[in-house]
This record gives sequence, C-alpha cells and structure tokens, in this order.
Amino acid sequence: MTISDPVALIIAFLYVSVVLAVSEMLRRGLRVSVDLTRKFVHIAVGMIAFPLVLLFQSWQFAIIPPVVFIVVNYVSYRRQVFAGMETGQRGQLGTIYFPISFSILIPLLWSQPALLVASLMPMTWGDAFAALIGQRFGTHKFTVLG
Repeated sequence: MTISDPVALIIAFLYVSVVLAVSEMLRRGLRVSVDLTRKFVHIAVGMIAFPLVLLFQSWQFAIIPPVVFIVVNYVSYRRQVFAGMETGQRGQLGTIYFPISFSILIPLLWSQPALLVASLMPMTWGDAFAALIGQRFGTHKFTVLG
C-alpha cells in the first residue's frame, strides 16, 4: 500500500507533534528533567527516519519536515517555546543541527534508504547516550602518562 506524499507529510507532522506533546506532559506532569525529555524528543524524532523512507515517494516532500523544524527549533531555542526540548543554556544548538543534517542527507542518500537511515542513527542514539553517559562518568579524571 502506498500513500501520497501530502498524506505522508501530515503523518510526519502529527508524529512530531505527538512527540513534543508527550515530552511536555512528561516534563510538567511527571516532573521528568529537561535533560531526559530533550533526549526523548531527540531519539523519538530521529527514529522517524525509518518510516520516512517508506512513507514518502519523493525526497522533495520528505525534506519538508526537517526544513520546517530547522525554523521551528530555532524559534524554540530563542524563545523557549518547547521547554521539554530546550536546556535553557545558550549554545546548545543540537536541536537545530539535527534537522540541518537530516535535510542535507535526504537528497544525498534518498536512492539508498538503508544508508540514509543508518547515517542518522549515530546522531539519534549516539548524541543522546553520550550526554547521559557523560553526565554519569564524565566527572572522573584519568591520568595518562603521569
């Protein structure tokens, strides 16, 4: 079953909207830390790469959500619109860099969907876990060669 690109676009935006709503509910309702809700958003949105290559027929439509979220995330970064994905610290631009990377990779790797998805997974999972592991183990000092 194939769906049209406009329907795929609606599905993509609905998915990201649900992810943002869930992160806000976690942050406000369950008092989950912004660090964790930010990682939740990062992983959940990064995982959209799997259905993206299956839902969209053309990369010209598939690139629309990440391009839109470059702007949305920049506005959120400047004005703290989506508090569940913002640390409040200046210079934390990962929420902007991720859709930029995604936007660059889509036209480059659209003809190789497995490679497109694989290229996004280190950013999706690696960034999230690097921060979590770094917070836990990053305070240890190691001595090398004296």
